[in-house]
Amino acid sequence: MQPTAQTRQFTEVTPEQMRKGKKYVSELNYSDMKQWDAKQVSTKFLVPIGLGKLSPFFEHHRVTGRVLANLKKEDFKDMKIMSVGDRIFLTELVRELQLKYRRDVFNAVVWSGTVPAVEGGIAYFPSIWSYLAYKCCPCLSNTEEYEFSRQGLKIKKNPPACIVCCGDTSNEFNDIRFLKDLDWSTEKQCCGCLTRRVMTMIFLDEGQAAHDGVAPKTKTIPHPNINQEEINKLLFIWSDARLVAGAL
Repeated sequence: MQPTAQTRQFTEVTPEQMRKGKKYVSELNYSDMKQWDAKQVSTKFLVPIGLGKLSPFFEHHRVTGRVLANLKKEDFKDMKIMSVGDRIFLTELVRELQLKYRRDVFNAVVWSGTVPAVEGGIAYFPSIWSYLAYKCCPCLSNTEEYEFSRQGLKIKKNPPACIVCCGDTSNEFNDIRFLKDLDWSTEKQCCGCLTRRVMTMIFLDEGQAAHDGVAPKTKTIPHPNINQEEINKLLFIWSDARLVAGAL
C-alpha cells in the first residue's frame, strides 16, 4: 500500500546528526549491505540513523541494499519524501557509502604472500641450507611479506625473530602507476629435481621513462599460490589502474 505522502517540510539536520550518521555508515560492510532486502534496509540503515519514520516509503518502493547504494537526491523526491532536510541527509549518507566502497576497493589486498613460502617446501627457499636452518629454528630466518592492491606492491621485510630487539623491520612501496610489466614462470631447482612458481614485477622509478636507459626495479616473488588465474586478476587490476590514471 502506498504510504501517506508527507507534507513539504524544511527540517534541519544538525551537524551532530550528520556526524553520527556518517560515522555509522563508515562502519558498515558494503558487501553485506548490498545483500539486504527492503526490511533490512529499514532496520539496519534507517532506524540506526534516526529515520525509521521513512521505512514505509523505502519498503513500498522496494529499496534493497543494492538499490540504496545507487539512490540520488531526485529519487528521494520521487519516493514522496518531502522533508528537504531528510533528503539532504540521505543524499549525504548514500554518497558516504559510495565513497567508502571506492576506498575499500582501492585498499583491498588482491594478492598476498610471505617469502620464504614455507607451504611450498624446499623449492621456495634460497638454498637447502636455508631450508634446514628454518626447520631447525624458524626464528633465525628473514621473511618478506608482500601485498598487492590497486595502490601497488607493499613489501615488509622482517628480521629474524630472535634478533628483533636489534634488527629493524623495513617497509617498501612500489606505486602501481609505475608498474611496467607483470608475469610469472616456473623455475627449476636442485638440478631440475624441483620446480617453483615465480611472479616477476618490473617497476620504473617516479618520473623515469621506459626508454631512458636506466634499469628498472625488478621484484621476483617465488610463491606456490601463483598461477595464471591469480596473474589474470592482477593484470586486470593493473589495466584498470592505468585506465583511471589516463582519465585524470
